[in-house]
Amino acid sequence: MHRMIRVGDLLMDIMYEKDENKTVSSDKMPFDISFYKGKDYFMSIDNYVKFVKACEHMVRKHPDYDSIVAMIREEYMDHCQVLGNISRFDATLEIHHGPLTLFDYCGIVTNALARKDDPLLNTFNVSRLVLNEHLLGNVQFVVLTKTVHQLIDSGELFLNLNQGIGNMNNFLKKFKDGLDDVYIDKINTYIDMSKKYESTDNHILDLEENMVNWSYR
Repeated sequence: MHRMIRVGDLLMDIMYEKDENKTVSSDKMPFDISFYKGKDYFMSIDNYVKFVKACEHMVRKHPDYDSIVAMIREEYMDHCQVLGNISRFDATLEIHHGPLTLFDYCGIVTNALARKDDPLLNTFNVSRLVLNEHLLGNVQFVVLTKTVHQLIDSGELFLNLNQGIGNMNNFLKKFKDGLDDVYIDKINTYIDMSKKYESTDNHILDLEENMVNWSYR
């Protein structure tokens, strides 16, 4: 006969500290887990990546994000930006964040709050701020079919910085404190490539015949 396990048995060694920064501690763990994250927490790259990925996940799963994506498809881009002859009625159109990924947006906001040692640095607030930047039109993206999206992610297709909507510059100005050398190099490299090259797919999709031109300006 299987013994029934009570939830209380599993939680009996966990203590919830009643301080300003909510924490969870246990005699079986060498450290406490705090709700709000300080600078020391992000000294570990593993902690940083897990935290930013959690923020990214919260953004994607938030009901407001689904509404933003639906609004983009219906009001701004109802055709694939690369294969302009394919509409949302022909195939499922996906949102592609570029040149900054959604992870990048969450990472930059996280960096900005951590640098100020903001007491409200947690996944809920970071995801809320990133969602708000979407609503304000400060996140750059394009709408693509799944196949084209995969080609961009694999590096086989390059989209010029002017191919997309959303004023990324507003976001970068607002969260400039979150731009470390990695993000600065990434953005500058993309700008330099956009100055040298127009959007290209190396003739995989005959891009020059189907491209729909947009600009965030």
